[in-house]
Amino acid sequence: MLVSNFVILILVVAALFVTGLFLWGVWHALLVVFGKHPTLDFKRNSITFTRHANNPILQPGKYDFEKESTMNPAAIRVEDQTHLFYRAIGSDGVSRIGYANSKDGVTIDERLPYPVFALEGPDPHLAAMRRAHAEMHHPGLVASGGSWGGTEDPRAVV
Repeated sequence: MLVSNFVILILVVAALFVTGLFLWGVWHALLVVFGKHPTLDFKRNSITFTRHANNPILQPGKYDFEKESTMNPAAIRVEDQTHLFYRAIGSDGVSRIGYANSKDGVTIDERLPYPVFALEGPDPHLAAMRRAHAEMHHPGLVASGGSWGGTEDPRAVV
């Protein structure tokens, strides 16, 4: 008897919960139908992004670590500087993270001639050895977004 009363209580609570969800859904549907739903004002709640006329802002450079491609920068604005951390693919096919900065966010003022983050460390021959090892032992796993190992797209927060 005690178990059946407990089961009935659980079923009643579940039914009330489901009914409440249903009524909440009906309420929001009516708000949409009558144009009163708060998320319908897309103009007020949206941000518009446009591509800059000088796009791409960051192109492959003269340094060996970024000769093949530069892409997917993480950008942060600190005071009057925009800092860009970008994925750079070198002539050896390895991805590294490069750094550039800009005062206006469009014109690159400074670009470091070396990566700020690289998995292979200071020895440039290690990347070539890693690539050869990966090609030999793991041919299906080495190609990653047009590169052979290394690191991928950076993220940055203040």
